Order: sequence, then structure tokens, then C-alpha cells
Amino acid sequence: MSGSEALSELKFKGNRDYVQGPDLFDAVSFDLASLGNGYVKDLTFRSFTRQQCQILTDGLEEHGRNVICAGLWKFSNDNRTIRYWVVETAAPVSVRQPFKEEKIIENVEIVDGVIVGPYVSDFSVIENIVAFTKKYHNKILPLDNGTWVFGQIVLDEKLPCQCTRINIENYQNIKNRFSRNRIILDGNLVGEIRFIAA
Repeated sequence: MSGSEALSELKFKGNRDYVQGPDLFDAVSFDLASLGNGYVKDLTFRSFTRQQCQILTDGLEEHGRNVICAGLWKFSNDNRTIRYWVVETAAPVSVRQPFKEEKIIENVEIVDGVIVGPYVSDFSVIENIVAFTKKYHNKILPLDNGTWVFGQIVLDEKLPCQCTRINIENYQNIKNRFSRNRIILDGNLVGEIRFIAA
């Protein structure tokens, strides 16, 4: 890809009126793969979007553009990283597709600060991870005001296309505003997901 390209088409999921975080993660992962073998090392959200987006890898060329998320792409062969930014375009998201998040968490269990369950193959790995983490927060760390949302993911390796079992282990909660959670797939620690109160 060049330094600025349209991100893969984004859609609304279920009854959401914004683009969900896992879809942005998957779109960034797919589009940046054209740069060479690697993975999203870091993705940090700055705001919600209802627009189609563009991905930049050569810097924020226009000031005042609404940055939706930003992070690092890590190349697998030589450990180089590059920065990227996802910014809004003028084109609205106009397509909606069904999304039954409750199906992901039908068979999860929460024990000693860990939510555990089987990977549900009808959904992407990141959709499973986010749904598990959201379930844990809403059950164990409920908010009086606002809602827990996916704020950041930091990975030590590429997420697999599928797995068998997912563990999300909460290890830090700061005043019910920010949390850090280990992602363990089939017994392998692959990184962490961070949730924020919005």
C-alpha cells in the first residue's frame, strides 16, 4: 500500500450506531498485511466513528482530521515497526449486518478474576476476545454511569485465525475507569486488552 489508502469497507453490527472496535482491528490487520508479513502490535482508540475510514502510514498529512485509532504494525521477519493512523473520511457507513454477541458468551465462566470459555468460530478471534472482556467487566466491575469499551490492544504476537479456548485475566483495575487484562489463547499469553469507562 502507499502511505494513504482507503480502509476496507466498514459496516455497523447489530443495533450499534458506530463501527465496533474489532471490525477496525480486523480491517487494519487485513490492509496493512500488504506491507509484508507482520501483525498489529498496538491499536489504541481515540474516538468512535460512523464514517468510512482511511489508513495513513506516512504521518498525519492534514491537521484537524478526526483520528479514530492509531498504533504500530510490527514486521515478523526483522522486528521493525511502523506507525499508522486511521482517520475518518466524508463517506458515511451505510450497511448494517446482524451481530449476536450473546452467542459468543453463552458458555463462559468467571472464576478468580478470569473469564474462560470456548472460542466461537462464527466470529473472529478479536470479536471473541472483546466480548469475553466486556462480559467480565459488566459482571464483575459494573459501572454506575457510562459503559466499559474496548480502548487498546497490545500484542506480543499475531492473533491466530482461530483457537480452542480463551482466557481473559484481569490484573489491574484503576478506579473502575481503566483496566488491563491478559489475553491467553490455548494456554499461550499473546498480549493484553485494555478497557476504559466511557
